[in-house]
Amino acid sequence: MATSSTPYAMAQTPKFQELKKAADSNNLEDIFRFLFSQEYTGNEGFIMLLGKMRDDLVEKIKGLEKLIEEGEGFCPFHDEGDTGLEFMKQTLERDKKVLAALTGVIDLACERREEKKFHLFWFGLRMFHHSSFFGLLEGAASSFCSEKSILRAEVFLGPYLPFDTSDKVVLCSGGVAGIL
Repeated sequence: MATSSTPYAMAQTPKFQELKKAADSNNLEDIFRFLFSQEYTGNEGFIMLLGKMRDDLVEKIKGLEKLIEEGEGFCPFHDEGDTGLEFMKQTLERDKKVLAALTGVIDLACERREEKKFHLFWFGLRMFHHSSFFGLLEGAASSFCSEKSILRAEVFLGPYLPFDTSDKVVLCSGGVAGIL
């Protein structure tokens, strides 16, 4: 349980004071859970936006490739045809480089999603620290983990658990699952 903020603390931590108000809590764990939840949601929207941009660019590239293919049949026989065709080819190459970069940004955003899942999982576990849930998870992890293996934790927000069959579910409760 957090103590009430002193005037000094409030003056020195204005961003945390804003978060306290937004999270409607003085508890630091609640504040972090709220922050990481907001970041996770924002990141999901960002990934959707980037995916739409990628899909649109792929369609543009396909159309430009067809246009170039058609143009190669008759553009060389017209004034400015070769120049226009060369410019379209330059545009196509640039768009392909943009697509590769955009794909890289999407990959980074997906890595960030996994990071935020772990952050949410961690503060979700902290919420259960004094309950049997945490003790059971700790016990299961120590039973199944050797010194060389690492407990992998993920948060699943949907009604299903998207594991492949090689993962072993240790515990699942309230949208939080621990897997080995």
